[in-house]
Amino acid sequence: MVKGGMRRTVLPMTALERAFALVLPALAVALASAPRAEAAPGAPPPPGPVRPDAPPPGLDPGSVPAQPSPAPIPVPVPLPEATEGAAGGPATSASPTVALEAETAAAAAPGAGVAPTTPTRPRLTCAIGVGTSLDHSGTSDGRTVPIPAFEFSVGAGDEAFGFEANLMSTQASGRYRKVTNGVDDIGVDRAAVDLLLAVRPAWLLARPPVRDGAAAPSAAGRSYLGRIWRSFTIDLGGVAERVAPGVQAAYRFGGLVAGHLDILPLTPADQPSALAVRIGARRVLAPRKLVSTTETADTTLDAFVGLAAVF
Repeated sequence: MVKGGMRRTVLPMTALERAFALVLPALAVALASAPRAEAAPGAPPPPGPVRPDAPPPGLDPGSVPAQPSPAPIPVPVPLPEATEGAAGGPATSASPTVALEAETAAAAAPGAGVAPTTPTRPRLTCAIGVGTSLDHSGTSDGRTVPIPAFEFSVGAGDEAFGFEANLMSTQASGRYRKVTNGVDDIGVDRAAVDLLLAVRPAWLLARPPVRDGAAAPSAAGRSYLGRIWRSFTIDLGGVAERVAPGVQAAYRFGGLVAGHLDILPLTPADQPSALAVRIGARRVLAPRKLVSTTETADTTLDAFVGLAAVF
C-alpha cells in the first residue's frame, strides 16, 4: 500500500500471537475479580518473630535452664594526674596514699580552715566645740577676763595611744574695755595649732579585750562609768600660737598640756562608731612676747564643750 508517496508493509500475525492477544486480557479480568482468601474461625495466628532466648517449640519452659544475665560493662577509672619527676626526670603518677597524706597534713596545719583577716585601721576621732579662754594679757589692770573661744580637733587611735591635732582661736578685740590710770584695755586675739600625743590611762591599766580590730568592752566596760573612764585622755605636745594685740601680731612657740573626757555617750557601747558629749581643757606653756607696747603671756585656762565622734 502506498500513502503520501511512502510504502508501508504490514506483516500477517501468526496463530500463536493471535492466541496470546485473546487470552491475556481475559486472564487479567479474571484475576482482578477473584475473592480474597480469609482466615478460618479458630485458626491459630501466624507465628511471630522468634526471641533468641526462647525455648524450642514443644518443650516445657520450666525444663529449660535459665540463661545467665550479661556481665556489667566495666567503667574505666581515671588514672591520677601525672606529675613531673624530680630534677626534670620522667613524669610519674601521684600515689593516692601520698595525696591523702598531703591533704591530712594541710588540714592539720596551724591556721587551717581559718579565713584570713584583713588588717584594721586605727579608729578616727573628730570633735568640735565652743568655750571660753581666761586671759589677762592686754588688760590695763592685769585682771583676767573670759573671751569666747572655738576649737576643732581630729585624731587617730582610740586605744592606749593616739595622735591629735587641734585648732583653737579666740577673739578679744572689742569684748571688754576699762581705763586704768589713763591706760585703755587692748584685747589680744589668739590662733593656735596643737600637735599632741594622746595617752589613755584606762587602756594602760586594764586593757579591754579586742575583737575584729575594734574595742569590745567587758560587762564593766559597758557601764556608764566604765565608758567615761575609758574615754579619759591626757594630751601632751607642742603649740604654735599667733597673738595679735590690735593690728600688730607675733608668734609664740611652746608646750601644751590638755585633756578631755566624754561625759555623755549617745550611742550603745557595742556599736562600731560612737558619738558623745565631750568636755576638755588646755594650758599653754610658752615664753612671754612683747608686741608693740603689750606683753602677751599664757592664758590661765582654755575650756571647751562640744560633740565628739569616733569611727
